[in-house]
Amino acid sequence: MMEAVGNRLNRKTCGAQMSETDSVRQAELTCVLRRCIAKWQDEGISLAPPVAGDEVCRVWQAFGTEASADVLQLFATVGGFQDYEFDDDFLWSLWPWEWLTKRNTESPGEGVMFCDHSIGVVTWSLRYETPIHSSIWSSHGVLTAPTLQLFLEQYLRNPWQLL
Repeated sequence: MMEAVGNRLNRKTCGAQMSETDSVRQAELTCVLRRCIAKWQDEGISLAPPVAGDEVCRVWQAFGTEASADVLQLFATVGGFQDYEFDDDFLWSLWPWEWLTKRNTESPGEGVMFCDHSIGVVTWSLRYETPIHSSIWSSHGVLTAPTLQLFLEQYLRNPWQLL
C-alpha cells in the first residue's frame, strides 16, 4: 500500500512540482508512517481508510490554506483512527476525517487541527509552510515540530516530549 502512495504523490502536490530531494523526504516519511501504523495495529487501534488527495486539497482550501506533500501523504496512508480511539501510551488520537472536518469548521484557527492528547487537553494543528511540508503547532501556540515527519518521530520515541 505504501509504495502505491509514494507513486501517486511522487511528483505533484496540489499542483506543485517535487524535486529529487523532496522525493527522498517523502520516502523517509513513508518509513515513519509504516512504524506508526505498526504501533497502532499492535495496540489494536482500528484505522480509517485513506482520504483521496483531491479531497484533502479541497478541504484544506475551504479552511483557507494549502495541503503540503507531507499532509497529503499522511492522509493518503491513513484516514485517522476509527471511532475516536487513542493509543495506549499517550492517550493520543489521530482524528477521523469526519471529526477533523467538523472540528475545524466549528472552531477555525491558524492551521488545521488533526490530533489530540487526552480527549482534547492538547490539540495539534498542521500549518502550511512550503509545498513539501507543514509545521505542527500545539493548541498552546507553541511550535511542536517543524515537519510532520519530526512530529511523528518524536511521537514514536517519547510522545510526552510533545507536550
